[in-house]
Amino acid sequence: MYSAFSFGKIIKTILPGSILAGTLFLIAEILWLETRGTSLLATLIDQEAVAVAGAALVPVSLILGFLLNTIVWLHLNASVRSRVKAELARTPFAELREALCELIRHDVNGQMGGTRAELCKDTWPEPLSLEYYFLPAISVERLSYLWESYFSWYEFHLNTLCALAMASAAVVATLLLRPPASGVWTVIICLALAAACGLLCRVLWKSAIRNMAAYERNLVLLIAGSINAAGR
Repeated sequence: MYSAFSFGKIIKTILPGSILAGTLFLIAEILWLETRGTSLLATLIDQEAVAVAGAALVPVSLILGFLLNTIVWLHLNASVRSRVKAELARTPFAELREALCELIRHDVNGQMGGTRAELCKDTWPEPLSLEYYFLPAISVERLSYLWESYFSWYEFHLNTLCALAMASAAVVATLLLRPPASGVWTVIICLALAAACGLLCRVLWKSAIRNMAAYERNLVLLIAGSINAAGR
């Protein structure tokens, strides 16, 4: 599941990475104009290097997408999970997850002979990843379907959010460095661009939270249904 390439795993990295790659090219274009006095794109066209630059865009976008994904997991994932925890704590799904954790406690105590298992001290959603313990009952195909349906889109939304925020900052800095109009109109354009980007980032943030919540809800249902089917 984790080694195979799929639409969800590629789309969540290469599209946000493409946005960031375009942002870096915009920065390079501005620096080239400032230092050389000509357009970088025009230089690439004159030297017939556009095809080479286009071919390099795919691996560069993937690398930048992986970098964005790392930033998401370091700085945004915990915040999303805390919001999902608060949202699901008032639903039966939290109780179902706790019952699954209790099943793991019972199994671990029986296997290790301990008086108490420490795996599920906190009930939702950390510290235990249920899918790994119950993977023999779930099947990789069903878990992959769940990942593709919700979790990959969760990462796509957060990766795109980070890419758009960086792109917006770069474009605003470019407009301020090389104003396309008078000072007042440049400020208005920058404010409008920042507001539009902020609104879009808020939509992506809300969508990421909903996708993570849907993933967590459906995960416990999948595990419970798989255990029931295995028992039958």
